[in-house]
Amino acid sequence: VLFRSPERFLNYLPHMAIVKLDKISSKCRPVFDASAKNEDGISLNDNLLSGPKTQNSIAYLMLHLRLNPVVLISDVQRMYYSIKYLEEVNFEQTKMTNLRDLYRFLWSKDANQQPDAYSFSSSLIGGTDSPFISAATINHHLNHIIKSTQDPEVIEVAQMIKVRLYIDDLILALKDIKEAIKSREIISHIFESMGMRLTKFISNSAELLATIPEADRAPISDTPIQFQPDKEADNFGLPVSKNTKVV
Repeated sequence: VLFRSPERFLNYLPHMAIVKLDKISSKCRPVFDASAKNEDGISLNDNLLSGPKTQNSIAYLMLHLRLNPVVLISDVQRMYYSIKYLEEVNFEQTKMTNLRDLYRFLWSKDANQQPDAYSFSSSLIGGTDSPFISAATINHHLNHIIKSTQDPEVIEVAQMIKVRLYIDDLILALKDIKEAIKSREIISHIFESMGMRLTKFISNSAELLATIPEADRAPISDTPIQFQPDKEADNFGLPVSKNTKVV
């Protein structure tokens, strides 16, 4: 819904509940539709820039997992909601007084009462610009850490995060248990300094999992990932363009 005013843009996002009773964490969550079109056939996502791609492909990361023996995968908890929208923006550029007016929605705790108007203060899941905003925000903090610290281990881990993060999943393959334990500690500290938390850790190493607090481990990670490839039958394939030069 677009409120027409020469002085203010207001956009209200439609939403619905998605119920998954088999989920371990959120069994019911609201989903906001930024692609819903108004009476003029225009949606919020039509007017948001998606930004350039800043993360490596999933194919690259899957190949990376085969280069070292110790696998460690984790999830950035509520990553989008950890990133806040500015309230005040440049009016001359945007013709807006409050960026959050684009992310309004109606909500009521009682179906028999009129809903109240709210607005998102955090990055919207489903916004076409949100993946870039989240990646750019994390990279901004990582670059600051790399420039400001004198610790070579922290610098190495920060640089590793930049190329091993896929959306909100951190996908690592490390050369040995000692490196994995130390890297995990540094990684958790780095994300804490950003106001974020890594959870759902999973690994193919029981020794590594034992060093991670149980609350931060994935519910299925009491035992390590079992991976015993069949050399005769297993295949790993990637689509390749006809124009790709194979070396």
